[in-house]
Amino acid sequence: MQIDIPPPFSMMPKPVLEGAGNTALQSTLGLLLGAVVKSMTSDYPKWAQTASQGQGQHPKQIV
Repeated sequence: MQIDIPPPFSMMPKPVLEGAGNTALQSTLGLLLGAVVKSMTSDYPKWAQTASQGQGQHPKQIV
């Protein structure tokens, strides 16, 4: 990813900015991943029950 860095940050050494950016991105992605996994974990039992009850049936199509 390439971004334009405004002053005064553009005067900072590139490795410092990259390190801070990478840390922020990893933290954000870690939080998002945790939320997605939690949501999937809570939704799976409902989905599995619905899927097992509907075996052999085709869902209605909306035209």
